[in-house]
Amino acid sequence: MGEYRAGLFFTDRSLTGTRDALTLSTLNSKGMRSFSTAYSRSLGRSGTKLNLLYSTNRVHIIDGDLEPLNVRGHANSYTAGIVQPLVVNETTRSEAGMEYTYQIPKQTTWVCTG
Repeated sequence: MGEYRAGLFFTDRSLTGTRDALTLSTLNSKGMRSFSTAYSRSLGRSGTKLNLLYSTNRVHIIDGDLEPLNVRGHANSYTAGIVQPLVVNETTRSEAGMEYTYQIPKQTTWVCTG
């Protein structure tokens, strides 16, 4: 992958005025591109939060021993989760949560033999 990376990140901590957060991010270098978006929203007054995340990335080996093989990869992932605060006070924050992630990977490798 590339030696230098450039990225942009944006977060709006109250997208609709209800303390729902939206985050967008992208990271790029030679041989790699990624993008993700995350959204979080409270579900009622007990502090329960719904979290949604989507990410995608592409990789292409452009240097090193594997470069002649033209290795490429691409993946998308989707995540949904719920977090419930258990203890929240001035010194402690304890939470329990669960999430489900679905990932779609794809890779291409061309091997030339002589």
